[in-house]
Parts: sequence; structure tokens; C-alpha cells
Amino acid sequence: MKLKLRNIGLSFLIIGQTLLAFAQPILVEPAFEVPISKLPLKTFDSKNRNFMAIVCPDDKNTFVYKVNWRGNIGMREKIPMWSIKACFEEVWVANDGQHIIGAAYAKGALPSNYTKDEIIFFFFKNGKSIGDIRLSEIISDFSKLEKTQSGLRWGNLKGFNEAGYLLAETIENQTLMLDPTTGKKVEFRQRQGGLPSDLKTYRDLMNCFEFAYPKDYEMNQGGFLLKRKGAGWLIEINFEDMSKYLSKEYNPQKMTFEDFAIQRSKIMFSADGADGSRYATDVIKRNSFTTSNNLKALEIYLTVVRESWPVYEDGQEEKESDIEIEKSQEGPIYAVSLSKPGDPYKVLLLNLTDEGKHFQKEKQILKHIIDTIKILQ
Repeated sequence: MKLKLRNIGLSFLIIGQTLLAFAQPILVEPAFEVPISKLPLKTFDSKNRNFMAIVCPDDKNTFVYKVNWRGNIGMREKIPMWSIKACFEEVWVANDGQHIIGAAYAKGALPSNYTKDEIIFFFFKNGKSIGDIRLSEIISDFSKLEKTQSGLRWGNLKGFNEAGYLLAETIENQTLMLDPTTGKKVEFRQRQGGLPSDLKTYRDLMNCFEFAYPKDYEMNQGGFLLKRKGAGWLIEINFEDMSKYLSKEYNPQKMTFEDFAIQRSKIMFSADGADGSRYATDVIKRNSFTTSNNLKALEIYLTVVRESWPVYEDGQEEKESDIEIEKSQEGPIYAVSLSKPGDPYKVLLLNLTDEGKHFQKEKQILKHIIDTIKILQ
């Protein structure tokens, strides 16, 4: 039986990988050539994949094109929307196609002969300059610049976050957010009135959400497990982004927030091992509600099946009767929506770990955390 299950699992894996390969977005080039260039062209896509920039190093030009999609097939238009006489190592294209940010040096690097007035970021709208940001506006202590084989490094670039700002971290441990529409640095608004003295805040600046939790708790490095002194990991938090999945099944026009949250919750409780497997089957109960910060949320209870089988010796016959099946209830699992109307769903899933279920305090803390979740603006 175990051998059959393994073979069936392998077949599904091969089929799944084949289907996924066909689901990958493909960009079809139009029947014309970008200006001939001896040096390799550089291409950069907007986050929504509806626009792209092509940098031609030879003639020092940057072109911005619209991309039209039919299913998974994209076609770049023949004529660029606009262009500029400038060449960049990296380009970030905003989702409106009108704005770009260009960087003269790649990956937060600087030449060894840099100056404090070095322009790090160039901002353009429809081919016209709308601003720039210089090194002196980013770094205050230049002795902290990190030496590398290729020169000096001022920080790390993360890319556009969910709010449409370019996110970077400097070597001075400062977070930098740049607005492509204004050419200026920006910050998210702080909580009005601050937080009670017994709470601290976790902020995810890439996915643009935050929540508060008690000061006597600590979070793991990944930011998704909480525990307090004298206990193990008690609360688990997972971020799910529908846009990361290419399957046609994940379509916000055909799938509800509740369906997406339930499906990803079930996958959380699915696992296979050498001596058994675990999977979620039925939804026992679901309850929709709205959080204190007016976010759509769902409380979920699932039936989880655990199958266990013995380890057989070579030549020993496998029997279906040897499989032990145990059913249990998992929940509550809380799903909180972080997505804008019409966008692919972004969901925060929160639940107690097996150890956390033994403490009444954790049940109350979990509910409190849910009511503090907030979308950053």
C-alpha cells in the first residue's frame, strides 16, 4: 500500500510539474528589433508585468513598452510608450508604466572614486526627469560603507513593495522607501496615539502590514513564530500571496477570499513522511467577521486525518490493514485579508501550534493580535 501511494504521489508530482511548466507566463517579442546593440540589452518588468523597460547600453537609451497579455502569453508592443537618453544598471518600472526609477550602479554598489553628491536614484515620468536622490541623502557616516571586490556597498535593494514604493536597507540599518511618482523618500504613518507600554510592533515593509504583540514574547528570525519565556513556539503566522501561484485555479475573479483562505489552510496541515501522512479533509465550521481595523477575516475549523504505517522489512508484505488512521479537529485558524479590491488575495493566516493549544493565555493573545493587524499606508 505504501509503495502504491508513493507511486501515485510521484505520478501526481510529474503531472503537476508538467502543468506548471505550461502555466508559466511567456513573453512573445514583436516582429521588429530594438536598436542593434553590441552589448547585451537589459530588460526590467513592472510588478504587474504590464510594462517593461529595455536598456540599450550601446546608444545609452532606455525604452518603456506596454505588454498585452492573453492568458499566459504576453506581447510587447512594437512602439515604445516613451524613452529617455539615459542608461542604467537597474530599473524599476511602476505599475502605471508612466514612472520609473533608474540606478547608475547595481545592487547597492558604488565605485571606489565615489563622491558624496553621487546620484544614486533617477526618477522619470513619461520621459521627463522629476527628481533624483543623492548618496548624501541616504548615508550619514561614510566610514560605514562596506568594501567589496567590485567597490563599495551602501545597502541592499529589495524591490517594489505592495504599496508601490521601492524598498532598500542601508549599511546604517536604516530602511529607505522611495516613491516613484514624486521622486522623494516616504514613510508609513505611525499608529495614532502609539501603543500601550506592554506591546511592541512587528512591521513587514515589503508586504505592507503590521501587528502588535506583548513585549514579553519574542519572534523568530523569519518573523512568523512567537513564544514567551519558559515555553516553546506557541503562535504561528503565515503570509499567503495568490500572485505567487500560477495555476488558473487561483483567480480572484473566480475564487472567493474564503475559498482561498480555506485551501491554503488545508495545505498548511498537509505533510508526507516515511512512516505516515497528514492531510486536511472537511471544513467543520467557518465564521466570517471584521477585525477592529475593518479587515475582512475568517475563523476556520478543519478535520485533519493522520495515517501511520509500520516500516516494513525487505520482502515483507504490505497490508492495508496495518495502516492506522486518526482524525482530529484543527482550529481555530484565523485568516485576515490584506488585499485591495480586485487584486490577487493576500492573506495572513494565524493559528496556535500544538504546544500553544495547551495554554488559555495563547488563545486570548492570538485574538488580540488579530485585532491589531493593520495595512500600512
